[in-house]
Amino acid sequence: MSNAVPKDVKYHSDTLDKQVFAQLIETCDSREGCRNYFYSRFSGIEYMDNLKFRDIRDYLLANEKDEMKKFHVPSRTWKMELSETITNIKSMWSNTANKIKTYIRDNENLSDEDRHYLYYILKSNELWAQTLKTQTVNETRKLAAIQVSSDKKYLLKLLCRYTRKAKPKISHSTELKSMQLDTQMYSLEHGHLSIQTNKSRKRVHVDLKTKVFLTHGNIRIVLDKQNKRLTVHRCIYIPPNTTLITIKNELGFDKGYTVMLSCSSEREYGECLGDLLSSASKFVNEKNKKRNQYHSELRKLKKKLENKHLTNKERNAINEKIAHIKQINLSNKSYNRKRNRDKEIIRSYVNHEIKRMILTEKPSTIALEDLTFQSDSPKDKGKNFNRKMSTWIKGYIDERINYYAQLYDIKIVYVSAAYTSQFCAKCGARLEKRIGEHHEIGLCPNCGYINANTNAAKQVESRIHDKEITRYTNYKKVEQIMIDRYNKKLKKQQKSKKLKKKTSKKTTTATSC
Repeated sequence: MSNAVPKDVKYHSDTLDKQVFAQLIETCDSREGCRNYFYSRFSGIEYMDNLKFRDIRDYLLANEKDEMKKFHVPSRTWKMELSETITNIKSMWSNTANKIKTYIRDNENLSDEDRHYLYYILKSNELWAQTLKTQTVNETRKLAAIQVSSDKKYLLKLLCRYTRKAKPKISHSTELKSMQLDTQMYSLEHGHLSIQTNKSRKRVHVDLKTKVFLTHGNIRIVLDKQNKRLTVHRCIYIPPNTTLITIKNELGFDKGYTVMLSCSSEREYGECLGDLLSSASKFVNEKNKKRNQYHSELRKLKKKLENKHLTNKERNAINEKIAHIKQINLSNKSYNRKRNRDKEIIRSYVNHEIKRMILTEKPSTIALEDLTFQSDSPKDKGKNFNRKMSTWIKGYIDERINYYAQLYDIKIVYVSAAYTSQFCAKCGARLEKRIGEHHEIGLCPNCGYINANTNAAKQVESRIHDKEITRYTNYKKVEQIMIDRYNKKLKKQQKSKKLKKKTSKKTTTATSC
C-alpha cells in the first residue's frame, strides 16, 4: 500500500532467566563490536556519496571475508548490523545538511543567490562530497547559471567549514540494548520466541506475554538490562483513516509549554500540559535535592577509604555503609518507576489532545514552526527554566502531529518561526508588551489586548503561501519585512484619510453653493 501508515507494535516478556539474559548480553556485545567497526569505517567523507548497502556488502564478502570472522558472529548478523549502520550514517548526513542550511540562512553576509548556490550543492551528495574532498566542484548547467555575489571559492570553503562545525562525532555504541532480526534469525509461534545467538544451531528461547504468531518480517528486540526484560518491536502498516472528511482549510499552530497547541482558529488544545510538565519537573527537583546529601556523604566515605592506615574491620564497615546508601537511599527503582509513569501520562494526554484537535478542526493543511532559527534573546535563563524546558516534549508533539496527519491524509508544512509572537496578525504592528502569568496576553497599539498564542498561530498560517518569508529566511530579514509591511500599511491609511478629507470638503462646498 503506497499510502499505508507505519505503526510500532510492542510485545513484552516476563523477567528473563539468568542464563537466557547472559546469552542475550553476549550477543549484544558481539553485535556492538560490529557496529562500532562499521561506524568508524564508513562515517567519513570518502563514503558519503557511496553509501549503498549492497555494494559495500559485496565488497566485504569478496575482499575482507576473513576480516569479518574476527567478530565471531554469523555472516547474517554482521550483514544486518552493516545495513543498520549505513541507514544511521545516511540519517547523520541528512541531519548535518539540515543544520548547515540553518547556518547558511543565519549568515547575514550572504546574498540570496549565494544561499541558493550553497543549497543547490547540499541537495546533491555527489557535489557536496566533491566539495569536501577537493574544495572544488564540477558545476552543472543549472549551478553555473546562478549569479553569486561572492567568490565561489570562498563559498565552497565556507561550506567545508560549516560541515566541520555541523557534523557530529563518529557514533560509538557503549551499551547496545537493541538488535534487529530478519525472518531467518528468529521464530515466533504462539508467544514463544527463539532468537539466533553467536553459536551455530543454538537459539535462546523467550516466552512473551502476548500469544502472537509471526512468520515473516523484520523485528527489533530491545533489552531492558535493569529489569532483565525483553520487548519485541514490530513495524506494521495500517491503511489511512478515510472516515474523517477534511474541510479545505489551512491551520497554523503555536506550540507552547503551558498550552500545548494554540490554533489560528482561536481554539486551544492541551491546556493542562503545563501543569503536568511542571509537576514532573518539581518531582525531579525535590528528589535530587534530597539525594544531594547522600551523594556528599558517599564522597566523604570514599575519601576515608583512601586512608592507608585503616584496618580491615574499619574498611569493611565503610564499604557496608556505601552499599547501604546506594541500595536504600540512592536506588533508582522507585525513582524511575515514578518518572516513567509521569512520561506515559503526559504522552497519553498529548495523543488525546492532538486527535481531538484534528477531529474538531478537520484541516487539510497544517503549518508548524521550524524552531531551529537563532535569535538575540539570552539562552540561559536559570536552572528552573532550563529544567522545565528539558521536560517540554516538543519533539514528541511534532512526531505525533506528523503521525496523525499521515493517518488522516493531512499535509504538513514547516514555516519560519521568527517574530511570529512579536507582531499583530491583524494590523501588523509590533506588540508593545506581554502580560499574564505565562505572557499569554499581548498588547497591540491598534487592536488592544489580544491572545498572543493564537495570534502567533495566525502568523504561522499566513506564512504558508508567503513568498518573501520562507522557511530559511534570515530572522533579521524577517523582522525588517514585517516592519516594512506595517509602514506601507500606515502610508496607505494616511493617503486614504487625506482623500476622504478632500472629498468631504468638496461635498460641503458643493452643498453650500
